[in-house]
Amino acid sequence: MTKEENHRKYFNNLRIILRSKLETLDYYEQTIRLQELQKRANVKVFLKTPIFYFLRSILYLPTYILKYFDKMLDKFYLIKLRSEVDILRIEIKQIQKQRWIRLPK
Repeated sequence: MTKEENHRKYFNNLRIILRSKLETLDYYEQTIRLQELQKRANVKVFLKTPIFYFLRSILYLPTYILKYFDKMLDKFYLIKLRSEVDILRIEIKQIQKQRWIRLPK
């Protein structure tokens, strides 16, 4: 394979990876939005039945702690994905510039 073919494959692979990262980023953004909506729904349930909600919260405390860490992990992945997408976009732009600014042989 020539160097030019390797660059094309690399460029195409970067674009494919970027698309998949954007899909994953969209998934995590929707997941966090859903978690916010669930939080608002929990507040409504608490206002309707505070005693039952409090007793249930005590019973499910270990599960809530695990869910809290899971939410924090989702937020971490969201931040990580955003930075990966930014870096992939920068890399793709640099490759595109190199394609157009190439000097003749």
